[in-house]
Amino acid sequence: MAYFWAMSRRLWVLSTSSAKLDPALPPTWLAATTIALGHAAGAEVAAGRMAADQAAAALRTSILRVYGAARP
Repeated sequence: MAYFWAMSRRLWVLSTSSAKLDPALPPTWLAATTIALGHAAGAEVAAGRMAADQAAAALRTSILRVYGAARP
């Protein structure tokens, strides 16, 4: 888990320095949000409310939006 947090922080530093992320959002918030969205996607598949490919697409889109990317 420490590796994940370190990589999230690195992504945050690189992205904020290139003006791609809002520097007001701390890296720990972005990492926690990413983890929570991953758990939500898995729960939707496990409950039968989404197919795995639908959940993967929703997860990708959601994470990109959280990180400030334009719509894919």
